[in-house]
Amino acid sequence: MARLIVSLRFPLSLALVCLGLALTASFSTGVVFSGTLNTAIWIGVAVVAWACLRAHNVPLVSLSRAAIIFYLYIAVALFWPVVYPQIAIAVRAASFQTPDIFAKANQLVAIALATMLGTWLLAFDLHVRRPTRSDSRERLPLHPSSFAPLMLMALPLFVLTFPTASIFTVGYNGASRDVTVGASVDINVLKPALIICLLFALVALLQRPTAWRKIFWGVSLAAEVLILGFAVGNRVEELGCLLAVGWLFQDHQPGRHFPKRGVAAAVFLIFVMLVLGEIRNILPSEPFNTTLLLDATRRALQIIPQSDTLKMRPSTNGDIAATICVVIGLVDTGVLEIDHGETFAKYGSMTLPRFLNPQRPTELQVLLQQLGMTGGGLFVLAEPYLAGGAVGVFVVMGLVGFVIGTLEVRFVRRALSPTGFILYLLLLSCTPRWFLYSFLTMYKHVLTGIVILVLSACFTRFFERQSPLRVKTLDYRGIGSASKPKVLSQT
Repeated sequence: MARLIVSLRFPLSLALVCLGLALTASFSTGVVFSGTLNTAIWIGVAVVAWACLRAHNVPLVSLSRAAIIFYLYIAVALFWPVVYPQIAIAVRAASFQTPDIFAKANQLVAIALATMLGTWLLAFDLHVRRPTRSDSRERLPLHPSSFAPLMLMALPLFVLTFPTASIFTVGYNGASRDVTVGASVDINVLKPALIICLLFALVALLQRPTAWRKIFWGVSLAAEVLILGFAVGNRVEELGCLLAVGWLFQDHQPGRHFPKRGVAAAVFLIFVMLVLGEIRNILPSEPFNTTLLLDATRRALQIIPQSDTLKMRPSTNGDIAATICVVIGLVDTGVLEIDHGETFAKYGSMTLPRFLNPQRPTELQVLLQQLGMTGGGLFVLAEPYLAGGAVGVFVVMGLVGFVIGTLEVRFVRRALSPTGFILYLLLLSCTPRWFLYSFLTMYKHVLTGIVILVLSACFTRFFERQSPLRVKTLDYRGIGSASKPKVLSQT
């Protein structure tokens, strides 16, 4: 099966892109298939996607697998209305949750998944036609000496990100960005910057591991993931951080095989994060006991919705399913209009923080929150749809698949350049936010990583220049002659 997929890579890529194009043309002309058929299409494409990942030897922890997993995670929220049509999702936006809108949403999911996988395979096919370059370790993405500057940069970020409200205060429900130490700075990339500093420090650590570095970095990671993640209440950044850490360690394993003990530890840590998220809101007001722990575990693992609830899992409050449905409904009713790419063009004006750019436009996620429609969810489809309808979804997700496939094939064939290595690490660490929230989140995450990379390089060079000279190696071949000794090297 694997050999068949590899041999038919280009025809399969062409067939998937044509499928996405046909569904796009159908959607644009007003012909939308039933929700059941559209759901069957994207589930079938998902099966093909997993077969392609296996056929091309994509490792367990990778950008491609993470992207597919989170895409399926958010798509499942649109699968339940087909299976359980009597269950309403997201009470706040019930007027836009009709069978027609659910059918449109599922067709957009099918368009995006087919197109993304098709261009992913196309990137693989284009790369294997070129000569293979070995993965050279001579050019390192980060200098080993940058470990100390990166950890020093992470310390103030940790302080600024910590909430001012105590997690033991009665009624504490998770600190938002407005009640953190650095809220007055009005920069919402403080926590991603902290994660990026730790990840870059790990890259430097793996090149020159020492005992004190391992302890220092391990304590910092534990504090960031467990303490800060629990206190602030947003587990999406922590999950992306763990993905990137797993990828870095996997890259140093023989054959890039992730150890079974590592898989078990990662699953256990993710499970702990989910349970802590469930008990975080009620822990101050109720005593911690076995009953509370069992109830939190049950709610954390509740995936199939119950008939007596108006909330849908895996979404925490129906936002994942509601977001795309609300945007489709607002466009159909004329409240929002297709802006022909302005959704993405305006992200350039959002580069500076709001206190430096008060005229910065409002992004889609904030707009839907202000309207009381939804707070987060399937923006990876909602933003392309608002930018260009079904054609926008086809174009944007095709580009996403091509970028991911280009990086993935280079990683699999050990041909990642230092720049590609850093870009792969940054995209993987923000995959949860990228697919659950907005493209602007991904843009700011990558931009923040570039800034940190430049700063760490500058600080490293400054510290190296300030270090005293130690030994001079001399050439004594001139001794006994009229010539003076020559300095060969300086360490």
